[in-house]
Amino acid sequence: MMNIYEYKTFSHHSKKRLEHLIPGLLTKGWHQDSSIYTDYFGFFSIDLHIEQKCVLFIDIEGVLIPNNELLRQYNFQQYNERKFDAIKLDKSCVQPLIQFLDHTGAVIAVHSRWRHTLMTFDDIKSLFTRHGFLDKHFYKQVICKFRGISSSVEDDIFATAIKPDISNWVVLDDRILSIPAEHLIQVNENTGLLNDDLCRVESLLLDGITEHYCRL
Repeated sequence: MMNIYEYKTFSHHSKKRLEHLIPGLLTKGWHQDSSIYTDYFGFFSIDLHIEQKCVLFIDIEGVLIPNNELLRQYNFQQYNERKFDAIKLDKSCVQPLIQFLDHTGAVIAVHSRWRHTLMTFDDIKSLFTRHGFLDKHFYKQVICKFRGISSSVEDDIFATAIKPDISNWVVLDDRILSIPAEHLIQVNENTGLLNDDLCRVESLLLDGITEHYCRL
């Protein structure tokens, strides 16, 4: 799944307008493959490409922290005492996920309800890096952006999933979400993330990529 690229030609009848659009495309991750030229139909055109990643939108509680009473009580105490750097994830859930990311080249973006707590985005990222996640394991937008009190978690996920540098995506959550079945793995909160879940993730990602590139 690594090194997936999409190539596109962007065209406009106005050369000045196209020149104005190019910087915005480059800031979104597109790379320039040609200078502006006039195509067969007389439009001003430019060839660009973008490297795409498969993204796992991941919850924390019920996925990386299973419904283990001792672990939950411990984490709840650390949270109440503002000892965010002492909160623990379950290693049996974390290690297979890291190995999966290394094997596939996929990356994660966190959409957990913890985005709405006293923990900052830096606190949440630190929670992951303390458990072995590296910068290469994260999507450029590490924490799924909170779009406001009127938006749902699904809205926040969809707003990120449409980015041009994402080839396919899967949500890992213990809740029932309004997400299409081809993009959702509901994790058992009592066990947390299992290898079987990751096998299903890989299947969904590969199926989605194949369907996407057959349409191009």
